[in-house]
Formats: sequence, C-alpha cells, structure tokens
Amino acid sequence: MYTIIYYIATPMITGAVGFLTNDLAIRMLFHPHKPKYIFGKRVWFTPGLIPKEQKRIAASLGASISQNLMNQEVLERTLLNEMTVSKIESTLSATFASIQQEDCSLKEYLLRFVSPDEIAKVETSISEEVGLSATDMLINHQLGNQVAKMAVDHAIESMKKGVMGLLGADKIVSHLREPAERLLRDNINQMLEKKGPDMVHSMIKSGVSDLLNTPVKRLLEAKDEQLKTIQNAIICIYKNAIESQLPKMLETLNIAKIIEERINELDMDEMERLIMEVMKRELSAIVWLGAGLGFIIGLIDCLLF
Repeated sequence: MYTIIYYIATPMITGAVGFLTNDLAIRMLFHPHKPKYIFGKRVWFTPGLIPKEQKRIAASLGASISQNLMNQEVLERTLLNEMTVSKIESTLSATFASIQQEDCSLKEYLLRFVSPDEIAKVETSISEEVGLSATDMLINHQLGNQVAKMAVDHAIESMKKGVMGLLGADKIVSHLREPAERLLRDNINQMLEKKGPDMVHSMIKSGVSDLLNTPVKRLLEAKDEQLKTIQNAIICIYKNAIESQLPKMLETLNIAKIIEERINELDMDEMERLIMEVMKRELSAIVWLGAGLGFIIGLIDCLLF
C-alpha cells in the first residue's frame, strides 16, 4: 500500500513543484513592482526583473527595433513596394471618384477641412497677390505701347477703306502717328498704374468668388485625364519624398528614443497586462511544461530508486 502511494504521490508532488516554480518564476518577472526592505535591507529579487531593468530593457528594445525592424532599408522596401504603391493609387482613385460626385460648391467642400476665416484669408491673398502680379506684368510688358500702336494702326486702316481714304486723310494722319501713339500710350500707362491694381484685383476677386461658388461636380466634369495626371504626380512626389527625405525623417523622429520613452512611461501594471495579452498562451505553456517535466522526473525517480 505504501509503495503504491509512493509511486503515485512522488510524480504528483514533483509535477506540482515544477508547476509552482515555473509559475512563481514568471510572476517574479513583474512582481513585486517596487523593492521590499526588511530591517533596512533590500530583499533579494525585489523588485521583479522587468521593473528593475525597465530602463535598460526600454533602451535595448528601442535600439533593436530602430536598427533591425524600422531602419531605412526596411521602411523603403515596405513603403515603396508594388503592393503599397498600388494601395495608394487605389485610394487616390476612389477619393477622386468620390469628389467628382460632390454636388456642393467648392467653398462648402473646403469648409469640411478648414475654417471660414482661413478660406477668406486665402481668397483675399490670392486676389491681392495675383492682382499685383497681373498689373505689374501688364505694365512691364508695355501694354500701353502695344494698345496705342494697335489703335492708331486700326484708325489709319479704317480711314484708308472709307471716304476719308479717298480724300487722302489717311496720309495726313500717318504723319501724326508718332505723337498720337505717344499720347495714347502715356494715357494708358498712367491709367494702368493708378487704376490697374484696383481693377484687376476686383476682377480676380470676382473670379475667385465665382470659382468657390461653383459646384465641385461641375469643376471636375470631364476632367478624368487631368485627375489621372494629378494622381500620377502625387505618386511621383510620394516616391521621391520617401527616397530623398526618409533618412532625414528617421533622424528627426529618432524611433529608438520614441520607443524607449514610451516603454519608460508605462507603469508596471500596464506593461504586465500588455505582455500577458501577447504571450499568455506561451507563458501558460511554460508553466505546464514545468509541471510535465516535474512529473516525468518524479516518475523516473520512482522507477530507478
């Protein structure tokens, strides 16, 4: 009877010891969260391994992930592979197709993303900047000179074809071409300098206002080819940005530092919960493996001794 109890109890006890020791070892990874003291001396194995080494673990994880998982080569391969680019193209196509169906005005559509004040500022800025540029362009390109010449030429040609041409008046006016052109040119240029900015600004402001009040659907009607060109340009900009700016972006982001700081910010309860969620099955398997090994060792001990 004693022998039977011995053969049954020994494997059960060693299995339980294996189970409890592995379970205790896993718990000691996290607990206690803070060091414990007896008579002013810190108790061994307190705090737990992870709380004790949190800063070192955070730094090591940050450096490892940055160097091996989130480095430039890996990110470039991921961000520029055919599947990623294809997804971006599909997203852009779907977005443009959706925008083409918008019945609201351009202004109403933009109000979904920006405030009315920002739209007003942009509208005013465009009107003023384009107005000044357009006026300067008209003046710098000597519009007054060109208009004066065209007006005088037209007047002389009209005289040639009419009754005045038969009387030879066009020949008389031809001698007055230069002073007539100069007078007309000076008046036009003066008018452009004084009233040009206000006139052009008013016209452009009216044009911008009309544009903002035009339905998006009408603006993009039959513009599939242009939208495709814009889509290709965006993809090209994306690829160039990744290829040329990714090193600077990684340097600025400092992924290793971000990961390290985030891990250090976690309190131990949260970190334990996260690790247990990810590795619950694996850690549970380790505990039961300890029980199994303990049981087998106890069984072998019974058979041999």
